[in-house]
Amino acid sequence: MAEFFSFFWIVPTHGFRWVRAKDEHTGVEEDYLATSEPEDIATYRAYLPLHMFTGLFRTFADTPPTKEGILHFANKYGHLCEMQYVVPVDYKGRQARAAAEPLSFWQQQIWDMRLAVELWDAVQARDVAALGRRLTWTEGPGGTGILYDTHLTGDSGEPRYTEWIAAPNIHPERLKRFARGDLVMPALYRLQRVVNEHLRGQLSPVLGWDEHGSNLGLHVFPQSLIGALWLQFARAITGRKAYRRCEECGTWFEVSPEAARTNRIYCSNACRTKAYRRRKVQAQEMYAAGKTVTEIAEALGSDEATVAGWIKEEA
Repeated sequence: MAEFFSFFWIVPTHGFRWVRAKDEHTGVEEDYLATSEPEDIATYRAYLPLHMFTGLFRTFADTPPTKEGILHFANKYGHLCEMQYVVPVDYKGRQARAAAEPLSFWQQQIWDMRLAVELWDAVQARDVAALGRRLTWTEGPGGTGILYDTHLTGDSGEPRYTEWIAAPNIHPERLKRFARGDLVMPALYRLQRVVNEHLRGQLSPVLGWDEHGSNLGLHVFPQSLIGALWLQFARAITGRKAYRRCEECGTWFEVSPEAARTNRIYCSNACRTKAYRRRKVQAQEMYAAGKTVTEIAEALGSDEATVAGWIKEEA
């Protein structure tokens, strides 16, 4: 998709930091994520989020909604939007107005993505138990309907969302499409609404080139990183894509046949090389500690010939 290969985002070279401030327009005081340097001297690096990180929406969903977790994500991938909040910031004694994003905004976006991904995973797996933790057939307006409630099984510490997916007096046309007791189709309706809600206002239709730069076509381009993440998620849903965590760095990446070999366990050649070197060092240390080649091969999931070669290199 052209938007995946052409959409770029920027990250400040010296990263971000948290500041406590009041928004100049709203007067609300809270923690804001601002660049570590004043904007007039800050430098940036550009990258292609959707092309380089094929499972970035999942990485975002897994981000701890804490200041530390958010800062780690932002320093690697950038801010979520064109930062529209303006707050006063002290840069080593120099006062400056800076565009920033409030902690509450980040937390809201993470929770929304996390709950949506959780729902999609449950639908994909046809995991009735997981769906039952969020959806239930119960008495509603006018009779029995289907309710989405994040706190069905108790307070989990996350924000509470409730929504009648359908009931006799709420979207009765949907209710006719659902088989009584089914949770999968109602979950898809909930997922559709949430994704569309987050895509609204975040995409722009443009006439653009394909990834080969040879043909023009009509494409939708994200206007921000958060829009790109929801677009990536929407593509994952419509394409029924599969994902896996890199065994070396933990980054999510796509393993659908059209994107990569489905048996890949590393997100990049760099991680594959790093893992190889780490396993070689482990083998040499285990051998020095008295383990046999067979024991080492079994422990590291390798073959004896490879392990023997690693040990020989050390010798």
